Amino acid sequence: SDVFSSDLIEVQLVGKDHISITDNGVGVSSGAVWTTLTSIGASKKDRHKQAGFRGIGRLAGIAFCDTLTFKTKAAEEAIESMVSFDCKKLRKGMNDGTSKLVDLLAASVTLTTEESSELPLHYMEVSLKGLSEAPDVFTDLELLRSYLAEISPVDFAPTWSSAKDILSSAKAKKWTIETANIFVGTSPSTMKQVYKTYQASYPLPRGKSQDITEIHYYTGAENQWWAWVGFPNLTGMIPDKRVRGIRVRVKNIQIDGTTIFDELFTAVEKSFARFNAYYVGEVHITPSLLVPNARRDGFEDNSAWRRVKHEIQHAMCQ
Repeated sequence: SDVFSSDLIEVQLVGKDHISITDNGVGVSSGAVWTTLTSIGASKKDRHKQAGFRGIGRLAGIAFCDTLTFKTKAAEEAIESMVSFDCKKLRKGMNDGTSKLVDLLAASVTLTTEESSELPLHYMEVSLKGLSEAPDVFTDLELLRSYLAEISPVDFAPTWSSAKDILSSAKAKKWTIETANIFVGTSPSTMKQVYKTYQASYPLPRGKSQDITEIHYYTGAENQWWAWVGFPNLTGMIPDKRVRGIRVRVKNIQIDGTTIFDELFTAVEKSFARFNAYYVGEVHITPSLLVPNARRDGFEDNSAWRRVKHEIQHAMCQ
């Protein structure tokens, strides 16, 4: 797919020590699975069309789980392939510095296959077991849902009254806000779909509330970025940390949190730093224009990013 390789992603938290992520994407053929899943820093993705391109994200789990396993099947085959990383052995070997990486990988990674005509058509399952070193967001169901709602390319909640107008305005500017259907739970029967947590009203102390009464829209030069911003009826910081502040997104995936816009407001005037928290909103940037850095907390500092920052400061932050 030119957008996402799957229509459905299920994230299952199994106790406090195991998390599983399954999608119904195209999968990886048995002939390509070893090269595809063990190569570090290698990816065939086109960053102009697909999410991700550096080929390192799939191995991030090595840092905080004991075993990282990829189980996959391509549509044209009846073979399920499983690539498993012994993360404890890898971390120990890298810390010791006594082994070459190629030798360490050979000793710590295994490939097994199983043939069956009864397997689902195509899929990928990523399993992380032994999460003693993992951040709390990987072991707490509500934290996990909240995190994915904030950073993932999920849709607006169907109950949010402004969502329809935002999507209609995006379409009028020939922008597609791409989405993936992500479900999170502790078992198949408890799966709930994840949505962005924007809402019409945010409660304040003493019975008051901040209500999002207006949505303003902004468009960059040559339509290379497009933004919506929600304005509340009362001036002040939005109380919900999950949504306050204008966020930057590429292919509807959040880049960093609010820091980018905090800095853009500050660059206009130092005293403006607090103003970002007064709004909710998103700036969507075409992936052909800017390159997210490897940490996904900003962009590579080039002339295009400097130009976009200047445009945004002039159009929005002043």
